[in-house]
Amino acid sequence: MALKLYSAYIKRNNDKKIEDIALVSENISILALLFNFLWFLSHKMWKISAVVIVIQIIIFKLYFVDFIYLLELVFVEIAFLATIAINANHLYGGFLKAKGYSLLGYVLAQNEEEARLKAMKILHHNSPDLSFEEFGENIIDPEFYLKSFKINTAKK
Repeated sequence: MALKLYSAYIKRNNDKKIEDIALVSENISILALLFNFLWFLSHKMWKISAVVIVIQIIIFKLYFVDFIYLLELVFVEIAFLATIAINANHLYGGFLKAKGYSLLGYVLAQNEEEARLKAMKILHHNSPDLSFEEFGENIIDPEFYLKSFKINTAKK
């Protein structure tokens, strides 16, 4: 199995306790290619989803007013969708930063679970005296963590 590159983000609450660890795959998003604005909506990125819809409408309006021909429409649409697919996960990382997450580092792993463990190792390496008091209730409680993990994987 091939290794995948993930960026790991952590979010701290008001008490500076670690509240969440988010992982973003650093590859081309095929789902964003196929379902472009719906992919952004599913990640609660409303503004970017609206921008994608507006750009799609403009591209098709240019075709219907005979400003561009069918072949040009196809090339412009392919270029636009490829740009979305290449940059979707990077935009999601920026969205997480705007929501209060900070970049912890990058990890190579076979799957998301292994990546989460490696992210925790990075966190421990950066703060060797890390204790349970520095973690929020949500991340320590196994039932809540498993529920949130299932919710996050269901969203993807």
